Amino acid sequence: MGMSDPPLPLPVGAAFVGAYVPYLERTLSRLGLPVTDRVTRAMTDGEKWLAIRLAEIDSGSPQALRRGPLEIFQEAMRFPTAALEADGVAPALRDAVEESALSGDIYGLAPASSRDLGDSVLAIHIKWGVARVKALSVKPAHTLSELAVIPRAAVAEPDPLVRETLKVALEHAGYATTLWRNPAEAETSAGTQVVHVAVIGAGHPVVDDLLEVCTREDIPGIVVCDVADDFAQARYLSLGAFRVVGRDAFIVGAATLLPRRA
Repeated sequence: MGMSDPPLPLPVGAAFVGAYVPYLERTLSRLGLPVTDRVTRAMTDGEKWLAIRLAEIDSGSPQALRRGPLEIFQEAMRFPTAALEADGVAPALRDAVEESALSGDIYGLAPASSRDLGDSVLAIHIKWGVARVKALSVKPAHTLSELAVIPRAAVAEPDPLVRETLKVALEHAGYATTLWRNPAEAETSAGTQVVHVAVIGAGHPVVDDLLEVCTREDIPGIVVCDVADDFAQARYLSLGAFRVVGRDAFIVGAATLLPRRA
């Protein structure tokens, strides 16, 4: 695909723009931060800026995109952040992990994921991600012979929308997929078929146990997080994960993040 490719059929901007002010109002209230006239004006300015930037995503080529809607939404926090600074509000106390994730977010305003913006925005974001993966996928010119071995990936993710996104990304990377719902099912799956990699959502209630199965069965396990910050990296790598990646990065670049096969 090139720069003249059509935009994605699923617009995402309106959902994120509509969530901007309500999200900030909730967050400022939760953090006990003042909503002065300056902050209110900054929220209006940020909303206008966000609308322009997300309109560019909705009208642009998927191939040309370098950031997703969540990253742009996070950047739009700079407007109320500057207003709070101008009002003399002291920055929040943040640990090293929080500072490394979003260094300029000195008041902790930025959402960690689209889940923080509400279920409807999360659903649209995930569907947009699936549409983008499909748009970016390039099918090979050749067809596989009947004797070709198709690699298999196990997917362990309780949220059906997120699970579908991961499956689509894997399938477009050339993998067949199988579902792991719990460690017992993972053990059975690993014992009855060749599983080349397991992709496990960090929100899975038994993610630790699933990684233990991966270690025992010698299956590379990739943990997919909303945000793959230093804390997530340290935690899951120490449990034997092959790699820890952010969800947006995985659905766009699964083919480059999966372990190489001999």
